[in-house]
Amino acid sequence: FYADLTLGYKDFLYLHGSGRYDNISILDPANRSFFYPGVDASLVFSNAIPALKDASFLDYGKIRGGITKVSAVNLPNSQTGFGVYNSSGAYALSSTFSPGTGFPFGGLSSFTANNGLVQPGLRPETTVSFETGLELSFFKRRLSLGATYYTQKSTDQTVTTTITQASGFGTLLINAGEVSNKGVELDLNITPVRLENGLTVSIGGNFNYNNNEVISLPFGQIALTGSSAVAVTNNAGLYAIPGQSFPALLGTYYQRTTDGTNRVVMTRVPDALNPTVERYAPVRAPDLKNFGNTQPKYKYGFNANISYKGLTLAGQGELRTGYVIYNTIGENLDFTGSGIRSVQYGRQDFVYPNSAIPQTDAAGNTTYVANIDKLTPGGSEFWANTAAWNTGVAENYVTSGTFFKIRELSLSYAIPAALTSKLGLIKGASINIFGRNIFTWVPKENIYTDPEFSGTTAGSNAIGINSYLQTPPTKFYGATLNVSL
Repeated sequence: FYADLTLGYKDFLYLHGSGRYDNISILDPANRSFFYPGVDASLVFSNAIPALKDASFLDYGKIRGGITKVSAVNLPNSQTGFGVYNSSGAYALSSTFSPGTGFPFGGLSSFTANNGLVQPGLRPETTVSFETGLELSFFKRRLSLGATYYTQKSTDQTVTTTITQASGFGTLLINAGEVSNKGVELDLNITPVRLENGLTVSIGGNFNYNNNEVISLPFGQIALTGSSAVAVTNNAGLYAIPGQSFPALLGTYYQRTTDGTNRVVMTRVPDALNPTVERYAPVRAPDLKNFGNTQPKYKYGFNANISYKGLTLAGQGELRTGYVIYNTIGENLDFTGSGIRSVQYGRQDFVYPNSAIPQTDAAGNTTYVANIDKLTPGGSEFWANTAAWNTGVAENYVTSGTFFKIRELSLSYAIPAALTSKLGLIKGASINIFGRNIFTWVPKENIYTDPEFSGTTAGSNAIGINSYLQTPPTKFYGATLNVSL
C-alpha cells in the first residue's frame, strides 16, 4: 500500500508526505510487514518575501528539508555456491539442493545441500535520512547554485559473511550492524556569455563529499569480511570495522624498523648454490595493515557548453580522490615477468631500497643498520617464486585511486528547419559525434589500470579490488543522426 500527499500555500510554501506499507513473504512472519514514511517541506522565499519578488538580481530562492525512512529486502544477486539465495521470488531464502558431482551414477541420483545459511529472523534493511538544502538563481538564470547537506543511518544491512567450514557451511547471510553516511553536495552553473546572435557559453561544476562510518557490527564482532559482501584475496581483503569507513582495505605489508627511519627490515636467506654467499630478503609482517578506504570521499564534476546557431560543443569531466585501490593485476604481471617492476633491476640481484639489517647485541637489544651493499636475490626467485618477498605482499600493489577523466566530448548540429521542411515529411534533424572516456589521468604511482576497473562479482559492494580476468574499460566513439517526422 502506498499513499502520497502534497499541500501548497500561495505558491511559496509546500509540505509533502508519503508512506508505504510492504509485506514480503520470503521473510519470517514476524518481520515480513513493515511501514516506512517520509516528510519534506520547502519554502520559496523569493515568492514569500515581497521585497524579493521584484528584485532584479534574484530569480529564484528556495530552502528545503526532509526526513525519510526507507526499508527494503536487499538480497545479494544469485551466486552459485553461495548461500541459499540461488533462486528468486517466494523461495529466495529457502534451502536449495543441486545435483551431486558425478551423478546420476548407475541410475542413482544425488543431491547436495547448498553452502550457505540464513540468519533466523532476517529483517529488512532500514535507512533513515535527513536532508536540507538551498537553491538560488541570479541575473536571469546566468548564475545558479545549490547546496545540500545530508546524513543517513542504515541498520540491518543484508550481507554475506564467511563462517568456519566446521559448521558444514561456508557462508552466512546476516543483518550486519549499523552504518552512517554524512555528506555535502555543491552545484554551481554560470552562463557568462549569452548574446542575441545566438552565441551562448556556459560552464558548471559540482562537488560531492561523503564520509561513511561503520557504527557497529552484529554479535559484537570487531571486523567483518565475507564472500559477496566484501572481497578477499590471498593477500588482502575488504573489511567492515567499527569506527572506520567501509570498505576498509586490509592487507599484508613489510615489517618496518622501529627506530624512526621506517626502513624495510631484511633477513638473511640461504643460497642453495653457494651457502657462503650472504643474501637478504624483506620480511613480511605477521599481521595486516589498514591501507584506507576504497570508496572516493571527494568527487568533482565539470561541464562546459558552447553553442552558436545550432552548433554545440559540449564536454564533461570528473575528478575522484580520497581513496585507495588494490591492484591484484600487479601480482599477475610480476609473477609472469611481464610487469615493469620485475625488470627495473635487469632481473639481477639488487640492493633492496630503503632497507635495514637488524643486529642484536649481547644484552638482547636490537638495532638497525642501513643496508647499502647486501644483495637481494633477483629474477624469478624474488619477483615470482617466493610470495612472501613480493607477490604475497599487498603493500606492493596498493595505490591511490585518484583519477581525472574526460567523460564525454560531443559536437552536434541541429539542421535548420528551413532546410528540413523542404524534404517533406521531415520536421527536424540533428547530427552528433561524440567520444566517451577519451582521456584518463592517474597518479604516477598507479602503473596498473583504471581505478574504476573492478574485479568483483555481480552483487558485490567490494569496490577497490581489480583483476586481470576482466575486460578493461574502453574508449568509445560514435555518431548519431536524429530525425523527427
